Amino acid sequence: MIDSSLFAILDEKSLFEDSGLSVQIKDGRVESVRVHFDTINAELVRVKMITFDIKETQGLVGKDGVFRTKPIDESMKGGSAVRKKLG
Repeated sequence: MIDSSLFAILDEKSLFEDSGLSVQIKDGRVESVRVHFDTINAELVRVKMITFDIKETQGLVGKDGVFRTKPIDESMKGGSAVRKKLG
């Protein structure tokens, strides 16, 4: 939680989609956007200190309804690991 008007909520979708809801209460209205776990904290800080409004993030949501900073195949858990060379 950044403050009482800007915070994240983890819900049932969070268990399966590796994402949470960024929520902003501003001028008596509640706005939210689903953000991938790899960037949710940075996104809350960006809204608090730079854009001051979650609506910009809402405009950046992908086709799957989640804002991501990495392509969807890179941010999905359970993917194959990069092969390491030994020696």
